Amino acid sequence: MTTMSEEARLGRDAGLVFFGSRDFLLAWELLEQRHRAPEVRAARAPWPMRAAVTCAAFSLELALKARLVLDGKQPAKEHRYSALFGALSPQAQQDIASRIQIEGRTVTIDGLLELLKDCDRTFEEFRYLHERLARLETTTFYGDRIIAVTHAVHASIVRLRADFDQWPGVISGG
Repeated sequence: MTTMSEEARLGRDAGLVFFGSRDFLLAWELLEQRHRAPEVRAARAPWPMRAAVTCAAFSLELALKARLVLDGKQPAKEHRYSALFGALSPQAQQDIASRIQIEGRTVTIDGLLELLKDCDRTFEEFRYLHERLARLETTTFYGDRIIAVTHAVHASIVRLRADFDQWPGVISGG
């Protein structure tokens, strides 16, 4: 019986999580295409908003967890993006932050952490949106932020593991 090296195990585990993130991001993109359909825009057809937001939110969570695995860390059972990002190495945090621009300026690590705190509860809030609505609680979806950070984390991962970029343009934009 052969045993898997630690490096091979980390690569396998990171890949499994990363590809889950990619799948949820692709699902988000498909649902966003549906949102732009003329019949949906004219309110003649439904848009599965909860499903779309949950896919985007879970994609970011899985992306951060995959990056943690590549950092050699076991991701916590955690949905808060700020906590997951905070557990990354300073180098990984800087790599991700350097890939995000807001109003034409690259964000800092601290700026990204604050941005993520605004989005921390997105997955739970939209997964259980019916409960929040019944209690008349407001919920905000920072979609542009979540998708931008997800793309930045994916790019950071692909920089380390080019083999994860199996379909150029799907993840890397190439």
